[in-house]
Amino acid sequence: MKPKMLTRWSHLTDDDLETTNGEFDGVVELIRKRYKPDRSHITVEAKIRDWINHELSELERGAA
Repeated sequence: MKPKMLTRWSHLTDDDLETTNGEFDGVVELIRKRYKPDRSHITVEAKIRDWINHELSELERGAA
């Protein structure tokens, strides 16, 4: 999942993602702060969560 996230959000680094310890909410908050700090938290976080959930579902389908 990390390579997809780094491709999608190219301003993030491996170190950025490691600081979240893989916690879903931490990753969402990191992305929101980096890319849309002045926009509505709810709207931006919902879009980020949707993308992450979609990608995780795709990974699970590929593993099955």
